[in-house]
Amino acid sequence: MKSHSSNDRPADKLPGADPIIQPDEDLDKALNELSYLDEFDQSTNETCTRYIEQLEQESEQQNNDFD
Repeated sequence: MKSHSSNDRPADKLPGADPIIQPDEDLDKALNELSYLDEFDQSTNETCTRYIEQLEQESEQQNNDFD
């Protein structure tokens, strides 16, 4: 999965703050934003999980070095 950043967000397709969604175009923008946020959340969680696993491995290795 690709890592996302705020620069990946398609600004021209954002519904804006507190949108009133009426036409299909606004609905598409809202769904696009929700999809982006879901992907961003998943990407962030995966990155954090990998980082935590790396730290745990390094800590375990350091503990083994001291035994």
